[in-house]
Amino acid sequence: MNMETVIGIDVAKKSFDVCISDNSDTFHFENSAKGFDELLNLDSVRKQQISLFVIEATGNYHRALVDVLELNGFAVAVVNPRLIKNFSRALGIRSKTDIQDARVIREIVVISGGRGLYGGPI
Repeated sequence: MNMETVIGIDVAKKSFDVCISDNSDTFHFENSAKGFDELLNLDSVRKQQISLFVIEATGNYHRALVDVLELNGFAVAVVNPRLIKNFSRALGIRSKTDIQDARVIREIVVISGGRGLYGGPI
C-alpha cells in the first residue's frame, strides 16, 4: 500500500484531526457537516488517489464521518483505540495530542499493512 494514499483521522466529540501523506500534513476540522465538507474539499484529498481513510473508533463520534466518506466512495477502516495506545507506547511516544494520534493512526497502516483494522478493505 502506498503510504501517500493513507489518511489517518483522530475523532473527538466536537472536532477531528487529519494526517495526510508521508510529510505529516495535518488539519483540524469541526466534527460537523461543515467540517466534513472542508475535508472533502482539501486539494490533497481531491487531487490524490486516496486508498484508505483510517479512523480511531470513538464511541459514536466517528460514525457520521465514516458515513460521509463511504457515501463519497472512499474506503474507510476503523482502528481499535487500544491498538493506537499500544503502538504509540511501542514507538516511545509519551505525550498525547489529537494531531499526534492522527499521525500514529496513519503510521499503523503504513507499518503494519493494515493488521488490527475493523471495517473497510485493506
